[in-house]
Amino acid sequence: MSCQSAPHSTQEGMVLTDSLQYPKALKRAVAKVYPAYPKLHKHELLIWFDENFDGSFMQAQPQISTLWRSKKNRSYIIKVRPLFVAGADTLFIHQIPDTVLQGWIAHEMGHLMDYRQRSGLEMIWLGIKYSIFEEYTAAVEKAADL
Repeated sequence: MSCQSAPHSTQEGMVLTDSLQYPKALKRAVAKVYPAYPKLHKHELLIWFDENFDGSFMQAQPQISTLWRSKKNRSYIIKVRPLFVAGADTLFIHQIPDTVLQGWIAHEMGHLMDYRQRSGLEMIWLGIKYSIFEEYTAAVEKAADL
């Protein structure tokens, strides 16, 4: 599998398939959600724990090194924070109910379904608009849930 290795070694206990790699801690949620997205099975997908990204609990994106490849040859990454912090409350990933994790993973896979239709230049433009315009961000987030 040619997905880049996760840059942090909190990746002990990974599940590997032909095109999918993810932490065992997410096994039940991924096993429930991933089959509903057969068009993503043609792409390499790495789901890994990462504490070093801004914003949300999960973040989907194309693997940067594959951004300029043809759409059908792109790889994708879903970053997941190992801790969920809401106000004064902190939950470890294993404390979050599977149904909640399934919803979040499905949401991120919804983003990937959108990304697989966009060119590299369209992805860059999406990222610029996403980071500048709140209304655009809200529309992109809503579309990922449809």
